[in-house]
Amino acid sequence: MIDFKKEMETVNQELRKFENEIKGTPGVFIGKKSLHDFAIYISGYAQCLAKPIYEKIRERRENGEEIGYGDFNKTFQKFIEKYYDLNENEHLLSTHWSEIIRFFTPSDEAAFDEYFRLMEEYEKTIKE
Repeated sequence: MIDFKKEMETVNQELRKFENEIKGTPGVFIGKKSLHDFAIYISGYAQCLAKPIYEKIRERRENGEEIGYGDFNKTFQKFIEKYYDLNENEHLLSTHWSEIIRFFTPSDEAAFDEYFRLMEEYEKTIKE
């Protein structure tokens, strides 16, 4: 039996490593420090990394199996919503995490830096 959650954790680890490469030299990958551009770029990269896993999951689900797997975007999204206390703010509650961070920062460049600070905080909470 394939452990999809473990495979997704491996994908997420690869994603974090690549994100840190981008953090060090954003100009090489996305032209400038921009959370908007980063979120789009990293989303595509994540889809490429996870595509083989998603295909396996889809096949198994089509055969009637109940398959679950870890989903970074959902858990990070919830972390961001909780961090900014958006439980009561219906306008922002369904907004993508990158747009929420940008909303609460003075510039797209500052939002880029804030993402990495928040990611460190998020990773501490999931290790506990």
